[in-house]
Amino acid sequence: MRKEIGMNPNEVTLISVLPVCADIQALNEGKCAHVYAVKMGFLSETKVINSLISVYGKFGVVDASCRLFEAMELRNIVSWNSMIVVYVQNGFSEALGDLVVVRPGKAMAILCVLDSMDGSSSVWSWLPDGIRPDKLLYDKLRSLKAVNTKKL
Repeated sequence: MRKEIGMNPNEVTLISVLPVCADIQALNEGKCAHVYAVKMGFLSETKVINSLISVYGKFGVVDASCRLFEAMELRNIVSWNSMIVVYVQNGFSEALGDLVVVRPGKAMAILCVLDSMDGSSSVWSWLPDGIRPDKLLYDKLRSLKAVNTKKL
């Protein structure tokens, strides 16, 4: 792109390219985009880090996703959801309780990933003591047969 039209890719270019890297199973290209982001100073952009978290998560490189998340100066709801998705996609749903404990009152964020769960694991088991889902979240959990209605 730089040679053809004389422009350098910016952070918007990166957040567009990174999901494609994941979709076409191009981890090395994703890593190159990460290096480029570091070189150009784009890691101060939350949206770039969120995209990198997602890409590494899709490749099962959970430790890289975690390192990026932990190093973030500013985390938004997309950041939290990205980490939740990484944990669920890679079979670490038991670690989700840590995110809920760290971010109390944001249990609604898990709705974005519940559809990816097949109901075989118990979502209820990782909700910390004292935290109860609201009606919308509870209904979703119940539809996945992940919650024991007698527990309420």
